Amino acid sequence: LVFLFSLFNGFVGDDASQIINNPLVHTYENILKFFSGSTFYHGDTGRLYGLYYKPILSLHHSLVYSIFGPNFTAFHFFQILFHIINASLLFLLFTSFFDKSKALILSIVFLVHPINSEAGFYISAAQETLFFLFGTVALLLATKKIIKAHILALLTIFFLLSLLSKETGFLFVAVVILYSFIFKRQFFIRLLTA
Repeated sequence: LVFLFSLFNGFVGDDASQIINNPLVHTYENILKFFSGSTFYHGDTGRLYGLYYKPILSLHHSLVYSIFGPNFTAFHFFQILFHIINASLLFLLFTSFFDKSKALILSIVFLVHPINSEAGFYISAAQETLFFLFGTVALLLATKKIIKAHILALLTIFFLLSLLSKETGFLFVAVVILYSFIFKRQFFIRLLTA
């Protein structure tokens, strides 16, 4: 309900150069090109440019655009959906440290707090929900009781997806290393040697 009206917000700001005026994201066939630059389209060169490297953001925009076209409601819907999934993952993570009622309250605060309003209101901020989604999944995997080789492989994949969504994803790597050092010393050694 908090984000319901954001479904009707149009494209604003960076949405024009990242989505509307960016023919590269209008089809999923340009996937490899997303890994060759940033997120802004330069019409003269036909390439992506910008300061940041976020190919998963361009891939996300491309998948939504390929299916729904320039429909801002679809973009907002998926961002809100990912934000709700993130709050649910956070609830699962918090249940490892708190009782369920506290975990629920904390995850609801995360879901509706105004500082997270970009999650539904600003399409170009989809990297926020994406990097948090992948990073939280990695963190949940790291809290498993037994860490086997396939869990380490999944951790690596989700860390990489988080980093390719937004550079801040490196914080999840640091948190997992710190968590394993404090709570899982045996896993910490395996993590450093992997």
